[in-house]
Amino acid sequence: MNKSIILKKTAILGLFIFVLNVLANIFYWYYTLPWFDLSMHFLGGIFIAGLALYLIKKPLNFFVTLLIVIMVGLGWEIFEAGADKFLGTNMQNITDSLSDLLADIIGGAAGFFYFKKWFSAV
Repeated sequence: MNKSIILKKTAILGLFIFVLNVLANIFYWYYTLPWFDLSMHFLGGIFIAGLALYLIKKPLNFFVTLLIVIMVGLGWEIFEAGADKFLGTNMQNITDSLSDLLADIIGGAAGFFYFKKWFSAV
């Protein structure tokens, strides 16, 4: 098990997601590119799966990894709902939330198999 490679790959992906998010907020990509939000959730799912595989001491199976990804994705959707309610933003609706969670799950599955296959993470 080579956890240092998992950490490096996950950190690079996290930095990439951060830079994309900053650029997206500057250039309004979340509003002008309809596919961008789902792509970010997909990448976020991969990131969370890699982070979970790195941080948890014992080997994780597929379903535990997806459960962690779902919990983080659900937490993000709750944050968006709170921002909409208390800050007056317009980040979500039920269709958006469900498609975001699906993109998180698909990304989490892809991340699990990527790290498992290439880095013997589990």
